[in-house]
Amino acid sequence: MAFKEHYHEVLTVIGEMFLNMFKGLQTKYATEIETVYKQYPAEPFKFIEPALRLEWPEAIRMLREAGVEIGDFDDLSTPQEKFLGKLVKAKYDTDFYILDKFPLEIRPFYTMPCPHDPKYSNSYDIFMRGEEIMSGAQRIHDPALLEERAKVHEIDLETIRSYIDSFKATISLRSPGKTKWTLRRRYGGVLVERKVSSFWDGIILGVVPVGFLISCAPTAFLMERINFKPIMMIGSGSLGSVFIINRIANDTLYITLSCLFRVIAGFATGLVGVTSFGVLTKLVPTRVAFVTALAEAALNGAQAFGPFLGGLLYDASGYSLAFWVPGLIVVCCVLVELTIPHVNTLPDRTDANDSMKVYKDPWVMMAAWHCAACQILLYFHLPTLAPFAERALDETVVWTGLALLVNTSTIIISAPPLGWLIDKFNPYLFVILSSVILPFLYMFIGPLPLFNVATSKTQVMLVLALLGFFVPMGCTPVLLIMFDVYKMRNGGEMSISASNTIVSVYCSCFPLGACIGSFSAGILSVYVPFEWSTGGLGLLFIMQSFLSFAYCWRIKQLKKPCAGEHSPLLGDH
Repeated sequence: MAFKEHYHEVLTVIGEMFLNMFKGLQTKYATEIETVYKQYPAEPFKFIEPALRLEWPEAIRMLREAGVEIGDFDDLSTPQEKFLGKLVKAKYDTDFYILDKFPLEIRPFYTMPCPHDPKYSNSYDIFMRGEEIMSGAQRIHDPALLEERAKVHEIDLETIRSYIDSFKATISLRSPGKTKWTLRRRYGGVLVERKVSSFWDGIILGVVPVGFLISCAPTAFLMERINFKPIMMIGSGSLGSVFIINRIANDTLYITLSCLFRVIAGFATGLVGVTSFGVLTKLVPTRVAFVTALAEAALNGAQAFGPFLGGLLYDASGYSLAFWVPGLIVVCCVLVELTIPHVNTLPDRTDANDSMKVYKDPWVMMAAWHCAACQILLYFHLPTLAPFAERALDETVVWTGLALLVNTSTIIISAPPLGWLIDKFNPYLFVILSSVILPFLYMFIGPLPLFNVATSKTQVMLVLALLGFFVPMGCTPVLLIMFDVYKMRNGGEMSISASNTIVSVYCSCFPLGACIGSFSAGILSVYVPFEWSTGGLGLLFIMQSFLSFAYCWRIKQLKKPCAGEHSPLLGDH
């Protein structure tokens, strides 16, 4: 920003700008702010007019009077900045202030020295609730003085020659400011910005599996009455259209429309997903676990690649391209679906009793629950891993993204070989093995403080990779087991109607686990640290493990009279 006489003109404008923003927040968004305070209690944000302008010597004096040992020209540490914010609040009753006249030696070489005392500079930081939100200074505009200051900092002048020469032309006096846009979280008193945004982000993302879950039963109903291709084409067309139409959401209606669109997207995804599973199991009836694993690997691959593609498109041209391109890609899938070989998914007779037998059979539904429980483990840590990595590992969101990518990549790589093995060997053994290992793995994500194990990046990354291997081990055999148990309980027969219903129940386990895992993690994060919530879930999953052991043992007992029939548990699969 250019100024005419003195850089304090800039501070006046910035101070007034922020004060007007604060007043606008108080008058226009009082209800929303009160809602934030209810979820994340904090004292109301206070400010005074005109904005308080505190000079460096006075700030040092206040800290020393409060018992802080600090030199006249020492830079402030983050704890000292927060403590100074409390002192300013106690003395001036304001959470917003400007700290002016920083020592020259702790500022960059291009900062203008104070004309009245060369030990200080014409530079400033702006604070809210003791945290810096903006930093700026008057830049040196005199080439000779700029060279002199660069020499003091032992900078090779030739490396900045073009910068120095740029000031030989006529130029306005300027005071640039670098802003850390923490205004939203500091005004609301929220310590972590994600707590403000990720609540709605979590809701918007969480409604997708809700839509998927709702779609499962209707899809099975449709598969008994119309051919599978129209169902898949309607699902793909709807999903692509939702992506494209989503761009009409403006700022006012964004949350409402986004939630609505994502429920529809989840429903459309369910139409395609359930139908695809049903068709695959009929195309390759002797390799049910393998084709199931391929479908799961494809799903996880899309989940990993989708955000990456969206990020690239957003960086290229903003939200429009990020919605239009995926939408058009999905719509084009309609053409691909026309080439799928004909498979009969229509039953010879439509009998609601066949479907109801599936829903009423506790042994079939208990197998499905094991798949849902594994998905809870897979999704529980997702909403809270980034804050934990930042707090305990001093890592950024980029590292968290890499860790989750390792998790997803392990699923993609391991699922198909696991499916092949499950088809060749006893699927119940894989359920038992996953039940033994998964709860103990989950206790070490944090890790649970009871084990007195130090948290490390290697340990977290390794646990996530192993989870990516053992969660498919618990999920992939379930569809085959559900088919097997249903046949055992119904004289070795299974109608197409029953098969479609079992597939829809199996598919519903994935969004069900995702919903329970994500929502419960978000709720618990308000009250329980990451280490205790994940470790506690691991301990709780031990109960599921015992339930799985008992289930497999009981199925074995029920199968003894059927020793001559098709039975994976008895080894003739």
